[in-house]
Amino acid sequence: MSYQDPFPLTAGIYDQTSRFVPYDIWAGVIQEMLDLHAHQSPSTVLELSAGTGSFRSFFDRPEIKSYVSTDISLMMLQGAQMKMADSGQHSFFTVADSELLPFASDRFDLVLHLFDSINYHITTDRVRAVFSEVCRVLRPGGLYIFDFTTPANSINNAPEDFDEIIEDESGGYQRLSVYNPETGIHTTEFRFNRGHDIFTEFHRERPYKLPEMKEIIRSVTGWAAEAWIHEFEPGVKARNNSERIHAIIRKKPC
Repeated sequence: MSYQDPFPLTAGIYDQTSRFVPYDIWAGVIQEMLDLHAHQSPSTVLELSAGTGSFRSFFDRPEIKSYVSTDISLMMLQGAQMKMADSGQHSFFTVADSELLPFASDRFDLVLHLFDSINYHITTDRVRAVFSEVCRVLRPGGLYIFDFTTPANSINNAPEDFDEIIEDESGGYQRLSVYNPETGIHTTEFRFNRGHDIFTEFHRERPYKLPEMKEIIRSVTGWAAEAWIHEFEPGVKARNNSERIHAIIRKKPC
């Protein structure tokens, strides 16, 4: 079966759509989480759903000897490669589905999965598949840090907080967002104007409640929850009304 990029249109504008994301601050928050919870400094790091590599461009620790960036979109990773070449940082890039990772078991000290990428896995079975694979590739005692948005994020923020219209020399695009509380799915539609043609691309995410995510983790053998953190505040415990939650999960020692 030939490869088909799932984000052929948005990959080219990803940095523009995420231009307000404070990756530098986010990297600092993850650094603080590691200082608080890592038993030893991670030398081998896997970043899932790395997109165009914006987080990696701000995240660096001297003890890191190997950094692997994956994404399901080849076009996203091509953008990341160019970004890393400009910054002088080193990463290995590979297209990979987070539900079926192409790595040997017990390979990494740290797995990062950020920018609510886990929300793209819209069933509990798919999230469980990700957690099982991450547990497999982590070394015993290693950490998995991920974040997810909750229904509070979709409910508390009006659609216009997500929507935008951009006009540029290529024709521009429109982003429309809607959350359906009955299905639990948050859909973002991108409409691209290219001459007389309009192309559309849909992104579907499922916000998860804190108790839901805790239950999924408990259902996967090998994990010990370390901390559930409110938004970007490492010292504050997550609440049921937190809009974004960071989870720090440790693989149990053998």
